[in-house]
Amino acid sequence: MPKLRKPTQPKVSIYQIASETGFSPSTVSRALRNQPDIGADTREIVRKHAAKLGFKLRVFESRISNICALIQTAPGQKGLFSSFVEAIMDGMWQYCTQYDLELSVFGADADRLNTGDLCRVLGRRGVSGAVVINASEDGRYLNRFNQEHFPYACVATAPPEGAGSLVSGNNSQLTRQAVEFLRQIGHRRIALLDSLSEHFHAGVERREAFLAAMEGAEPATITLSALANPTTCDFEFSREATAQLLKRPQRPTALLAMSAEQGISAIYAAQEMGLAVPADLSVICFDDSLLCAYSNPALTVASVSYEKIGYAAAGLVHRRIDTWGDDETLVIKGELVIRASTAPPPQTAAAAGKKG
Repeated sequence: MPKLRKPTQPKVSIYQIASETGFSPSTVSRALRNQPDIGADTREIVRKHAAKLGFKLRVFESRISNICALIQTAPGQKGLFSSFVEAIMDGMWQYCTQYDLELSVFGADADRLNTGDLCRVLGRRGVSGAVVINASEDGRYLNRFNQEHFPYACVATAPPEGAGSLVSGNNSQLTRQAVEFLRQIGHRRIALLDSLSEHFHAGVERREAFLAAMEGAEPATITLSALANPTTCDFEFSREATAQLLKRPQRPTALLAMSAEQGISAIYAAQEMGLAVPADLSVICFDDSLLCAYSNPALTVASVSYEKIGYAAAGLVHRRIDTWGDDETLVIKGELVIRASTAPPPQTAAAAGKKG
């Protein structure tokens, strides 16, 4: 006698989910496909019920994935593209070109990004995932990205809720290398032009590493925030801050600046006051660019390739478009590039000359 087959469980369908949730089959389908015309609450209900039943939607790729450069701006900020943003986007463009993806741009301040359903707004624009640039602690929209499983990665800096999807440089190590180099050639009064630490954890890492490296050396430090005054760009901030430092009775003999713009402006401010770089003041900055190589003198830099960071971030988002997966963080290693803007401090140089 032939064996009777055990009855198989009927496959879960969209129609079952629709019946059990009270939504129409088309609404269920659009919610599972993350269509922009479906509200966040509806999407959440449908997705949770589908997961409970073990239902997986068969996805047929009908369009090219679009990775968005999502740029968070400061309130009242003038202009969208800094050299940092341009370098990140160059790396993203290289990745998107290599893998035949679309690249788009969306920029707004935190208040606008936090208002409403950003996933839905980006969905209307055909965005599949986003590389978030300049994310700060004001960026509550990242919580919604996490809840909606919207593919994203933050670059260089991120608030706690975005730290699990971060591509950054080795900030602490580079800062220590820069300070150690300056101390090795004789500098003891080293100032930090700090415009980032209050808002971005990359700045926090650099500032903490600077203070730790300078422990016991009585560093001359300045802590001002360019972001607190959005009408002040990095050039203006650095020029004013450098002038303040150099007017002190015990002025610093070296400066460590948070950006290329700050480093270039620090050199300008010193020369404007009749001081020579590097004879009277050494300058090191983060974030290399052609501006640094062609400044006068050429800037020594703690260099992380933001093109590589942008490329890696686009790749992380691309992987997450199909599968959300676990948190993933990447660290791109940088290097200290010694150029003409650094030399021993005046007293060290004078002593060496006498010995000769």
